[in-house]
Amino acid sequence: MIYSIDRPGETRQRPKFAPYKPGEPATTEQITMLPLIKFSDLDLLHPRIEHASRVLIETAEANMRGIPTGCVLAGPHGVGKTTLAMAAVWHAGARVPWLVDEEDGRLDWSLASPVAQYIKANELINKWLDPKNDYEIDWQERGIPFTVIDDVGLEQTIQFMKDPATELQRRYYQVLDYAAEGVGHGLIITTNRSIDPAANALRAMLGEANWSRILKLCPKGSLVDLNGLPDRRVASSGR
Repeated sequence: MIYSIDRPGETRQRPKFAPYKPGEPATTEQITMLPLIKFSDLDLLHPRIEHASRVLIETAEANMRGIPTGCVLAGPHGVGKTTLAMAAVWHAGARVPWLVDEEDGRLDWSLASPVAQYIKANELINKWLDPKNDYEIDWQERGIPFTVIDDVGLEQTIQFMKDPATELQRRYYQVLDYAAEGVGHGLIITTNRSIDPAANALRAMLGEANWSRILKLCPKGSLVDLNGLPDRRVASSGR
């Protein structure tokens, strides 16, 4: 049973992705410190932010139906990319343990864990995909409907490699080939790199093989450019 975040009284039955039932003890892996963010809590008045939220919801729901789908949010720091992506993660629903037990009926939302996955790009590249860790990408097989990779382009330089740029592309290829050509897995990517066709810095960083896989995974209209929007952190300070 997966509980809906947007409508807490509602449950979502998704037989393909049902790795956890309410009342089961939550493991360390299932408990997350990811802030619980709902689209309904966000300021979506700006038409470009509202468009980004629609793309994210459509992407999340396609993946919840078992259709591997992706999207990219590009823009500078402070425009809301990470917050929107986190809302998409929770939109897929959550595993929630009982507060006491099933007879009591109350749920402990403080231990809620989203069924989708959120990863910082630097952690993915420099920790998970470090060859010495022998990490296996089996996200779809484990019932994860889609993964957010946040802040692509802000990875620390890969250490002890003669050509860290090529190694970065090789590590991203493992993920993107799995998602677009292999088993199939939805990806939501946020980046501060430009995706403007005239100066596509994300494409240059990832290389052609990876970029073509992004395009295969992402339907037309799902590469969302938020450049030019104000920094919300600066605006909130009154400056």
